[in-house]
Order: sequence, then C-alpha cells, then structure tokens
Amino acid sequence: GRELTPTSRRRHLSPLVSAQILIVLYVLWSFASSRWSPAPRVSVGGSILLGIGVLWSLGLAYGLNARAAAIAARGLMIVTGVTAIIAIWYYYGRNPILRAKFPFGNPNFLSAALLPGALLAIAALSAAGNRAFRNRAGTGVFSTFLGGAVLVVTVWALTLCDSRGSNLALLGGLGAMVFCLLPGKGRWGVALLAVVAAGVGAWMFYSMMSDPSATGRSTTLRFRTYTWTYAWRMFTERPLTGYGQGGFSMLGDSYVGDDVLRDPPVFESRIDHAHCEWLEIMAELGGVGILLVGGVIFLSLRSAMRRCEAAGSDRSVVIGLVGGFAALIVEETVGNGLRVSEVPLAFYTVLGLLWAACKTGEPTPWASQVITPKTKPVLAVAGIIVAAAVMVVTQHDFHAARNAFQTDEFLQKGDEETAVRLASLATDRLSPQRVLINLFRLSNTEL
Repeated sequence: GRELTPTSRRRHLSPLVSAQILIVLYVLWSFASSRWSPAPRVSVGGSILLGIGVLWSLGLAYGLNARAAAIAARGLMIVTGVTAIIAIWYYYGRNPILRAKFPFGNPNFLSAALLPGALLAIAALSAAGNRAFRNRAGTGVFSTFLGGAVLVVTVWALTLCDSRGSNLALLGGLGAMVFCLLPGKGRWGVALLAVVAAGVGAWMFYSMMSDPSATGRSTTLRFRTYTWTYAWRMFTERPLTGYGQGGFSMLGDSYVGDDVLRDPPVFESRIDHAHCEWLEIMAELGGVGILLVGGVIFLSLRSAMRRCEAAGSDRSVVIGLVGGFAALIVEETVGNGLRVSEVPLAFYTVLGLLWAACKTGEPTPWASQVITPKTKPVLAVAGIIVAAAVMVVTQHDFHAARNAFQTDEFLQKGDEETAVRLASLATDRLSPQRVLINLFRLSNTEL
C-alpha cells in the first residue's frame, strides 16, 4: 500500500525491457531443451537458428533510435514493394498458372513476408491523409506516392499468392491498427469484432475442409487439423518441458497411427511441422516456452500501445509496425513460416523495429549502468565476435545446403562415392526439418 516515489518507480523494468529479457530467456530455454531432446545435436541447431533471429531483433532495438527506426521501416516498405514487383513479373512472365511464389518458392511464405510492408504502406497513407486533413504544411507528397505504390503492388502480389491464412492475417493486422487508433472504450468494439471474425473464420475453415476440391486445398486443410491434434497430444504428454527444439519434426509422424488408413490422401508426405507455430512451440518447449513467447508478444504490444497514446510524428510508424507484427502472429496460427529462412527475417525485423520505435529516448537505469564509456569498447568487441560467429555458422549451413544440391548432380554423373560423401555433409544443417530431409537424401543416395 506504500506509494511509490519517483526513485522507486525507476527501479521497475519497463514492459519493453521485460519483453527483451523474456525473449532471451526463451532462447536459453530452447538451448536447455537439448538436454531432454531425442536428438540433442538437432535441437542445438534449431536453437542456434532461433538465436540468430533474436540477436537481429535485439540489434535493431539497441542500435536504432525512434527516428532511425522510422527510416528503417520505410526501407522495409520499399524492399517489400520491390519483392512484390518481382513476384508479379515472374508470375505473368514465367508462371501464370500456379500461384505466385517466386522469389521464395512458396506462396504462403511469400505472402506472409509481404504483410508488414503492406500494413506500413497503409499507415503511411493514413498519416499523410491526416496531415492533409488538418491543413498542415509538409503533407509529404513523396511519402504519399511511395505508400500508395507499395500498397498497390503488395495487394496485387497477395492476390496472386491466394493464401487464405495471409488474407485472414491482413484483416487481423488492420484490426490491430484500428485498435491502436481508437480511444479506450472504442477498443472493446474492435475486440468483439475480432472474436466474431475468429468464429466465422473457424466455421469457414471446417466447411471448406469437408468440401471436395479439384485443387486439393481441402486436403491441406484436413492435414492441418491432424498436425494440430498431434502437437496438442505431444504437449499433453510433456506439458512443462515439451520434447525439445525440433521435436515435432522428429516425432510428428509417430502419431499418425490409423489416420493414414482413414484418410490416405492427406498423408502423401511426411509430417514436418504442426502448421501452427504456437502449437509447435507447446509441443517442443512446453508450457514454459509458450508462456515466455506469450509474455514477449503481450509486453511488446503493451509498449507499442503506450507509445501510440503519446503524440509524435513517428506514431504512424509504430501503428504500422503493430499491424505487421499482429498480422504475422495471426498468419503463424495457421502456418509454419517461422521455421524457414524468409519469414523469420520479416518477423524479427518487425519486432526489432517495433522495439526501437517504442523507445522514449531516455536510457533505462540498467542500460545506463551497463553501457558506460568504459564498457562500450568491450561491448563493441563482443558484438564483433558474435557477428563473426554468426557468419561462420550460417556459411557452414549454406555449404551443407549446397552439398545437398550437388548430391543429385554427382549421382547423375555416376560418381556414387562423391555423392554419398556430399549427402553425408548435407545433414549438418541448422534447421531440424532440413536435417531430416537430408538424412532421407543420404539414405536414398546410399541405396
């Protein structure tokens, strides 16, 4: 009941710093899960891959101030627009039959990576329109043109991708942006609409799942329901710790049982992912893992809400980043993009920029004690060492991927000894899914 003094208030961690501490604990918990994983080396590789993304987001958060984050967000928007143009060009020039997927190779991953740029463009247009409405000087003709151009090409590319999960995520991102803009009582209406939309989406999902489809998309929907069930079963078996990082990729097939007899068209390939990031975290890292991730998401959005309530020229950037972050969260509810190389870059970039944009400019007490003129050289050297280590690890992963590609080339040439050697080296990947794929490749090569 004692009232806090200004000095005692400063001792409390802000939601922003708390979110960053939780995400570091999440990475450490992922590494710790190798102790109870059925394949410790594979689990460590997946944890390293996770840690690289988290390091990137923390680097953005502490390397940029709010103004620099706004500039970087505009850069992200431009990169998204260029990617969308490439996807549109390739679709009409090379592949007008299948859904747009170049340059990522998967329409769902491409559409997920386009979402933050589209929502940042909407936020930029909204800010420009608001300035024009208020008859303020410097309405930003270039920003208006850039935002409009990016929005057109990204929506065009998203239409060509035809990803139902990304379409739903786009609505979720727009809802999050509106939630930020409305006053306190008006937010209840957005929350109610979100609940109704989720119910309608679930009804449409199950109705489409049972309807026959000439393209086989109803089969993919049924496949997701099976994988969600398996992930939930894995969680209930080890509710605290889970099966370790990469555990679902290694053990998901073992839960199929008689399902393959009841619904054989669904199981034409092995089960790599739960197709729901949050259920896969529960299966692999248990209740501890999902609580840490939930805390990161909640505290990050809480920091963003506080920043949105304060006046400032970069408020629209924060709102756009909130929309992109929320859209990726919704998209990953029905996808597995955070387990591949493209979507994590978008996710952790948006998260890092959101953290940077939410900074008030005043150093936190712990940062002012840790980052001093004496410690800055030490921290700089440590940063260089970590960056060099990341480069070495990722180059090693790239060479393993190249060895997998070259395996088939040497098999076709009849050089079986070299093909087996390359296939063996190809198993040394970071991604647990890629490790298992290359283990199958090694087995087939030896046969």
